[in-house]
Amino acid sequence: MIPPIRGEYQAMMDGLPALMAPFGATLSPSERADLTVLVAAMERVDATLDSLRDPQDRRAFTDRVVAVLEHAEVDDAPAREGDALAAAASLAACARRRDTTLASLVREALDTAERARIARDPRDYAACVAREGELTAEMALRLCAANPSFAAFLRAVGPVANFVDKLVDQRIDYAEGSLAIEPGPRLAATLASRLVAGGLRAMAIHPDRVAFARWGAHWLTSLRPTHPRPGRRICVVGTSGSGKTFVARALAERLGLTYVSNDAIIWRANWQKTPEAERLAEIDAATRGDAWTFDGNLYDAPEDLIVLSRADTIVWLDLPRRTIHPAIVRRTLRRAWTRERLWHGNVETFRTAPDVIGWAIKTYAIRRRCYLAMFAGDTAPPIRVWLRSRREVDAWLSP
Repeated sequence: MIPPIRGEYQAMMDGLPALMAPFGATLSPSERADLTVLVAAMERVDATLDSLRDPQDRRAFTDRVVAVLEHAEVDDAPAREGDALAAAASLAACARRRDTTLASLVREALDTAERARIARDPRDYAACVAREGELTAEMALRLCAANPSFAAFLRAVGPVANFVDKLVDQRIDYAEGSLAIEPGPRLAATLASRLVAGGLRAMAIHPDRVAFARWGAHWLTSLRPTHPRPGRRICVVGTSGSGKTFVARALAERLGLTYVSNDAIIWRANWQKTPEAERLAEIDAATRGDAWTFDGNLYDAPEDLIVLSRADTIVWLDLPRRTIHPAIVRRTLRRAWTRERLWHGNVETFRTAPDVIGWAIKTYAIRRRCYLAMFAGDTAPPIRVWLRSRREVDAWLSP
């Protein structure tokens, strides 16, 4: 059975026949199936590597993948590696049918991915991304019969495809630990410039530029950030006005979880703060189970560490100021006008509105630095979701 692959990879595969036709090249059903196995195997191997935080664990896993590709027996592999190693075994069978091997190429690709993981300079990272793309193209060429002109084109377009993938997923890669450089304009500009240069080289090789452009457009419109799905113990964080309560409640309703409001624990009637001992006890009790969502900002306070140590998922609503600040103004004024009852009967008033709005504006940058550091380190839960717009939030919440 042909394994499922990500939507954008499927779109790329669907467009290959039209892309190959101007070269006088074709793709047989068996070759297409083998290329799909290659994509699926690398996808599962990458996902397993991203789940391994220790470099020694990643090295041991790489050794096991290469051993499988060399048709060696692998004993005592951790259960979490099962899907990836099974996919590698399927890929080894495809290579064997073609009377070839992919072990050395996969070894170099995974070693290059490890260098990319620790690179601190965008140029070094881009060089690793380009090399990964070249190696993936070489793997594909070993699984299908391609004439020299199409082979040259595929070698040129391989790095381009990888640059696009890394541009789209840079926040996800940073959250998962496969990117050490903070996503931002410098990294994006470096990747984009290499992408454009590579794309122009590939276009110069292709005999039908319209067909190439059509294939590229079809593929690019299929690209979506591949945010991970949540677990069952979820904390939702983000500055005031980002929509934490909405997201936490939506997840609780959809997944059948208990919703826990941090503000309802922090504040008593008449805006009196809950004593620390009581607050710790309430948070401890609320997060003891295996099925809850929690909305509230977390970092290094004792009660925060309780939640972070028990959560399996953190969702960061990192919306831009142009979205957050108007939202907090509207929400605060609406609450003051309608005298909306909040936790324990508390209400916000026009007198308190400037403090509420000012607090949101003042803490925006501080919160963002805290969560960037958390996502780059080991204190955040293993499943990390970093959302940057309302559209991304809505898309991620959709079933």
